[in-house]
Amino acid sequence: ARMARTKQSSRKRPKSKERSVLLQLMGFHKQGDQAVDAATVQPDWPAVVERLESHPEEAAIQTEILDTVATKYSCHGVAYPLIFALLNESKPLTLDALRVFIQAYPGVVTMPRSQVVSVALENPALCKNADVVSTLLRANPTYLSGVERTRTFQLMGFPLNRKEEGQHVFRDYPIDWEALEDHLRKNPEEAQVLCPVFGELLFPLEAILQVQYSPAPLSVVQLLLRLCPEAVTMPNSSALYNACVCNRNQDNPEVIRSILRMNPALASESTYYSGMSRNGLPIHEAVHLPCAAEILPDLIQADPNSLSEQIGVQFTY
Repeated sequence: ARMARTKQSSRKRPKSKERSVLLQLMGFHKQGDQAVDAATVQPDWPAVVERLESHPEEAAIQTEILDTVATKYSCHGVAYPLIFALLNESKPLTLDALRVFIQAYPGVVTMPRSQVVSVALENPALCKNADVVSTLLRANPTYLSGVERTRTFQLMGFPLNRKEEGQHVFRDYPIDWEALEDHLRKNPEEAQVLCPVFGELLFPLEAILQVQYSPAPLSVVQLLLRLCPEAVTMPNSSALYNACVCNRNQDNPEVIRSILRMNPALASESTYYSGMSRNGLPIHEAVHLPCAAEILPDLIQADPNSLSEQIGVQFTY
């Protein structure tokens, strides 16, 4: 079954009852409770450019849009205006408008795990404009992958085309860890490039920690930690949880300890998978590991309250 991991968060996103003038110029209804189709609205892109130049703050306002297409890319349809602009298929975003969007609020593109490239590449009408796609990629070359996955992800068994999934990868794909480690040493920049894995953008470290058939050796984990510490230190990192919940054959406690040393706070972060799954902390899954007796004291030390946390079970069909 295809499962997409989603982080729980207590932070409330701002919701606007009345949509901004910017969104109205993009073709959305003034009233926020009216459903729209982000793919077919009719924006006035020249007017959008003028509005962004005079009111750039509106580019940074997250808004709830009642739209099934938008919900695919953002939690309950809450996203920045640029995300909704990229969804438009009937009247695709223009290069001039994109440049002003980025100038008004660069963070929507430069933040790690930014969704802009993933959303853009799913829009066939927008992809016909090579200048728009290349502008998005240049805006955040450190983290974002392009149309093709990096060689690092291909060595993990993923197809070259980022729209195709390697469904077998985490179950039984025999990864050549020596070849992967050698490639990373020669191409260290790829450790910081996010690529899609079952509907979400992951760093290579987060991805290899999901491998079940042959757990990642400590040398590869430590190399990726050195080349891309952001995979562990940035908000919403799934590294520790993946190491505890997916690597059921992992018998080296130093893999988990290496992650904990860089960011002990991850021991307190819960994650759940959409589907029939557990909802708890890393320690709740680490009890199943072959190295559980060795690693549990480290997890308890990182989060003493974890022993009193309850595990919920969520069923989604």
